[in-house]
Amino acid sequence: MNIGSFGIQSKDKNSEKIYDLSSIVNDLESKIKLQTIGITNGSFEYDQRSNVIHYCRGDFNSELISKDVLTYVLNLDLVLFFNSNDEKYDLIPSGVFSDCIALELPIIALRNAKLEFFLKNMAP
Repeated sequence: MNIGSFGIQSKDKNSEKIYDLSSIVNDLESKIKLQTIGITNGSFEYDQRSNVIHYCRGDFNSELISKDVLTYVLNLDLVLFFNSNDEKYDLIPSGVFSDCIALELPIIALRNAKLEFFLKNMAP
């Protein structure tokens, strides 16, 4: 099973929580592949755990994301959203969220205002 986050990896979005998750699923490592797909804004550090795979390494200010990244995104079985109730991101449009809807990718998320707003007002 491929589980991961995609888009800009950052401290503001709690992207580092993938490392906390990696220590929990360590025993299931052969069945669960944790991954990040995207570049950092400078506040996320790669390679903090050996069982997390990183695609599209680089810094937001100096790197471009390859079109091949879509291949990795389409291989995800579950998408992780670590954003919490941070007013900075509450109702800011999210390209990743929109992509998940368009690609019909299931999301596992911390409770946050953006997802609650969508589920109450937009979902059928």
